[in-house]
Amino acid sequence: MAALIADQPGVRATINLTPILLRQLDDYAAGATDEARELTMTPAERLTTAQRERVLSTFFDADWHTQIFAHERYAELFQRRAAGGAFDVQDLRDLQAWFSLAWFAPELRESDVGRLVEKGRGFSTADIDDIVAAQLHIMGNVAPLHRLLQDAGRIEVSTTPYAHPIVPLLIDTDATTIDKAGTMLPRRFSHPEDADAQVARAIDVYSRAFGRPPRGMWPAEGAVSQSSIELYARHEVAWIASDRGVI
Repeated sequence: MAALIADQPGVRATINLTPILLRQLDDYAAGATDEARELTMTPAERLTTAQRERVLSTFFDADWHTQIFAHERYAELFQRRAAGGAFDVQDLRDLQAWFSLAWFAPELRESDVGRLVEKGRGFSTADIDDIVAAQLHIMGNVAPLHRLLQDAGRIEVSTTPYAHPIVPLLIDTDATTIDKAGTMLPRRFSHPEDADAQVARAIDVYSRAFGRPPRGMWPAEGAVSQSSIELYARHEVAWIASDRGVI
């Protein structure tokens, strides 16, 4: 979204980035990994039997119509898997590549990995290395691009309390409004100090990323209460957003 806004000088928008997302981006830049990435980075010929099965069972986790059927080779592999067909090493390597390529936003699929999308099949281990490098490059530029646009007055970046909590329930579950017949309140939970810490930690993560505290916050799920509004005000948050249904 930020890249699209950068290409449209007249557009102004507010974009919300959660503290956990910002931390995850930092973690990947610092070398963090996950199962999907490990399976992608393992040369296809070195995959164990268990890893091969894991690739075949999870690397089609994409929208069939917009991500799989839109690409000839990915669709071919999908149909082979559905029919119970065999996969050789090149098939597995192509699947490793396409699972990542399909998850690039369409605009980035054209710019950052366009050469590989056009290649389509017969990928090498070096090609997969290039795909992962492109992922890391994009992740590493998310916060800097948003900061650049915010500093230029093009966007405002808001954030959310640190771990996406339902802040009014942290403050006091007894303040909940029961709006469904048969619903019962849980045993009372009231830790306003936790709610305060969630807002404070969010401001800290945001300030390190953007060089200033946030003006606004989007409470997780738009959850608001009178006491939570007072909490945000104490932390000098100028505005919060919810929706008409919640309010």
